[in-house]
Amino acid sequence: MNFVLKKYAAMKRLYYYTFYCLYKFAAKSCTEGWKQWYGVALITLIELWLLGIVDLWCEIWTGHSYFFSLGRPALLIIAAVIYALNYYPTIAHARWRLYANEFDNLDQGQRVRWVIAIITGIACTIALLFYSFHVFGEKMSALRAAAH
Repeated sequence: MNFVLKKYAAMKRLYYYTFYCLYKFAAKSCTEGWKQWYGVALITLIELWLLGIVDLWCEIWTGHSYFFSLGRPALLIIAAVIYALNYYPTIAHARWRLYANEFDNLDQGQRVRWVIAIITGIACTIALLFYSFHVFGEKMSALRAAAH
């Protein structure tokens, strides 16, 4: 159980550090009131991207799309729920601020490791989506060929 709690704490820190990086990035381009909203919106987009990948792989394996076949209103509801789940820990309760001093005081080596972990995760997500499109295209081509 202790192992699970440590992994949960590490994932929570990575989530908050991702938000922290997006917040600091937004600080350069947004006014004061919009920085947190910008960070939450970007995290929501990343999570919707991941949901799209999962849905695409469900389509590949089972032949049924679970999320994107629901229609536009359902997608807006899913996006709103994901946004609300991101809003709660970041803006409403500002729990990420508990870690802000720690993140500000990271030495350059630690900061680089965190940023590399975030960028690697996002790059793998993008690569997986393109690979999913490729596999899905091959499956559809095979189905079309079998139908003729």
